[in-house]
Amino acid sequence: MKKEQISDPVDDLEEAISTRSNDVAKDKKKVSYSKDLKNIQKAEHRLSKASRKIARSVEKGINSYLKQRDKSASKKKDGALEDLSINFSKGFADFGKAASPAFYDIGKAVNIFRLTKKQRKSVKRQIRSIGRMVPSPLGTR
Repeated sequence: MKKEQISDPVDDLEEAISTRSNDVAKDKKKVSYSKDLKNIQKAEHRLSKASRKIARSVEKGINSYLKQRDKSASKKKDGALEDLSINFSKGFADFGKAASPAFYDIGKAVNIFRLTKKQRKSVKRQIRSIGRMVPSPLGTR
């Protein structure tokens, strides 16, 4: 009587994962952009990513507020109204925690044009010359 070899389920899982990741890597295409529109398309992608993050964080904030509100309402009569400001501030704090990476993404998206040192100096000169032309609000220099 021969004993059948029983395969280790962990090894089978690792093998399945490795073959799947190889298939995914082969199917993935590199994104190509036209030279002139590359920065704008990347900025649009980053802004849409940031808007998705903000939408998720708004949902987290509202869920946090509702959870705290229900907790206050169950503890005491008119508890939801009494603790309105506290519950709202907790929900808003959770929104802020979740949304903070999105603000970084917005900053990255807006900063699409990288200027050379020469270009930065040119911009500074132009700003200074405009500042000389605009009269001071106090009337003195």
